[in-house]
Amino acid sequence: MGRARKGSRFRPFMEARAFVHTLGLKNAHEWYCYCKGWLPDKGKRPPDIPAGPQTIYKDSGWKGMGDWLGTGNIATFYMRWRPFGEARAFARSLGLRSIAEWKVYCQGNHPRKLKRPDDIPMAPENSYRDKGWVNYGDWLGTDRIPGRRGGFRSFMSARAFARLIGLKDLREWRLYCAGKMPKKGTPPADIPPNPNEVYKDYGWINYDNWLHTRPRRMRKTRGERT
Repeated sequence: MGRARKGSRFRPFMEARAFVHTLGLKNAHEWYCYCKGWLPDKGKRPPDIPAGPQTIYKDSGWKGMGDWLGTGNIATFYMRWRPFGEARAFARSLGLRSIAEWKVYCQGNHPRKLKRPDDIPMAPENSYRDKGWVNYGDWLGTDRIPGRRGGFRSFMSARAFARLIGLKDLREWRLYCAGKMPKKGTPPADIPPNPNEVYKDYGWINYDNWLHTRPRRMRKTRGERT
């Protein structure tokens, strides 16, 4: 990592990028002008600094022109986001109340002048689409049981999640909550292991409804194992 291709006449990526950072160029247009020699105050481009770094360093550390120039704008394709659980915990810590406030925050216009970390995506619904994303209420922590400790999801949101796991009965639910069904993933912190207690007055019916399974008596009638 950090080396130019074998036999290249160019500097290793890290050294080349460090040099380019000293130029203070702001964008790809200025880089183009510099390479053409149209910015005499920046000096002449050394022969071991490539005019097309995206090609030379494609597999050696390249993360976009923003990273190359040092402007701090890394292309989304190259971003490495925090794991979903950690990112959501951060988002919830902000105390934002709506999508509108989230967008204001991401644009850097929040009243408290909070800055979004580079590894927290502006559009989490895209970045975490198949990695735990539910909705913005879940992301910001506004979709929780009012007056309850632990900050659990609303009943409808939690039940929808429980049904997606594909568990067969209460026994499997308990095994899953105990972390003994690794193929099913790790139980999220905002999904209670005892939903019958947490959601008692918020929509709870029974575990068959919770897991979307047939009642035990129906399984017996059909001659299935219980």
